[in-house]
Amino acid sequence: MSNRKGQIITSSSLINKETGEIISGYERILELPKKFMFNVSFIKITDRAINEIDSLNLGYFTKLANYLEYETNRYTQRHVGMTPKPLKQKHFSSILGISERTTGTFIRKMKKMNAIFYFDKFYFCNPTFACRSKFIFKEIFEKMLSIDSRIINYIDEKQKSILKKVLRTRLVS
Repeated sequence: MSNRKGQIITSSSLINKETGEIISGYERILELPKKFMFNVSFIKITDRAINEIDSLNLGYFTKLANYLEYETNRYTQRHVGMTPKPLKQKHFSSILGISERTTGTFIRKMKKMNAIFYFDKFYFCNPTFACRSKFIFKEIFEKMLSIDSRIINYIDEKQKSILKKVLRTRLVS
């Protein structure tokens, strides 16, 4: 940044070329913003992931998080204007740069600790480990909850209260 003192002013004028008359114009002081915004996509890696996944596998897990689909947490290959394609185990190997055998070991470990789910012929990431969005569709959430009951501990208190009531009525019915 420059060490120059004083204010910087930007101005703009609309001038009639023939007469030189100023039709409109403005001036404003330029100041650096107090906060800067980054033009990147963000993925949330949670404390649960950091605390429960060992360092090597956390690196693999984090690298795969870039392939999470918004509001489903399904692992997909996404391109603008194209239908997302669900990732298979061989795609994980290619993304991670490891053998299919090592990928198989990694996925088994992640499934055992409920960091990755496999249902409906697709891989999903447990949103309590990593997520792309704040929300997960109800149908997918219910399948995830049936695999990992600890998910309930991580949802919003109001939703948790409603969910517990609904689950109780299902047990009674």
